Amino acid sequence: MDYEEITRGLPTKSEKIRTLGRKGVPTADIARFLGIRYQHARNVLNDAGLQHGGMAEEMSVLETKMMPPLKNSAPPLLAIWEELDSQGRLRFPQMFLEQARVSPGDRLFIKSTERGFEVFTMDGALARLKELAIAPARAGGSVVDEFIEERRLEVAADGAKWKRLEAEAAGAAKNG
Repeated sequence: MDYEEITRGLPTKSEKIRTLGRKGVPTADIARFLGIRYQHARNVLNDAGLQHGGMAEEMSVLETKMMPPLKNSAPPLLAIWEELDSQGRLRFPQMFLEQARVSPGDRLFIKSTERGFEVFTMDGALARLKELAIAPARAGGSVVDEFIEERRLEVAADGAKWKRLEAEAAGAAKNG
């Protein structure tokens, strides 16, 4: 990719950073090409919602097509790549916090999964729990009915085990 050709005629470094970011150029390569600090390039990309080169715009388009916004909600969020700082902390962009109606000091629910992490606001965590609770009902079953059936099977298995043990004990007493 010819960075000179892509940025020819652009008046400012910030505009060059955004343009290269939209083309998918890694932040470190942008900084080296323009002779600026990595953090400068990163901040410009982050402010434009383009952290790590264009991925945010592509994800935003996909999310908009896949999941329409809820009624009375702000437009869909951009997706970005964000780096952990040296202490393992993650910085959430202001636009994400505003969209989720989260402020510094609010609590978030973080869940480790096979694919990574899921982060929920309080309302989001409650909505997810409701989904999990009603999913079996939608599939034609009930969590409560499943539990009761499992207990019945356990009790029947225990009863059969005790009858067998009583019969063995009675046989041993006759022979003994």
